[in-house]
Amino acid sequence: MLATDGGFGPALDSQVRGRLSLGKPLSSTEWIRALEGAADDIAAFESRQGPVASAVSERFGHLRIGRLYDMALGPRRVVISG
Repeated sequence: MLATDGGFGPALDSQVRGRLSLGKPLSSTEWIRALEGAADDIAAFESRQGPVASAVSERFGHLRIGRLYDMALGPRRVVISG
């Protein structure tokens, strides 16, 4: 996430992993599975509600999807309508 400014996947910090019932990825395979799970979660939300960026407050609309995902699941929540 840091290298792409949130453009590719969430950071998956410990709080986000906890909300997703994930342990700390110990291998590249586990990391890829975690990112695939996040992508599936985002796709399911967007199929029901539309793009995540259009579901958040305008002040957060400039943030990339990985950052929005972290914020939605992390300690500082973004209110997502829907």
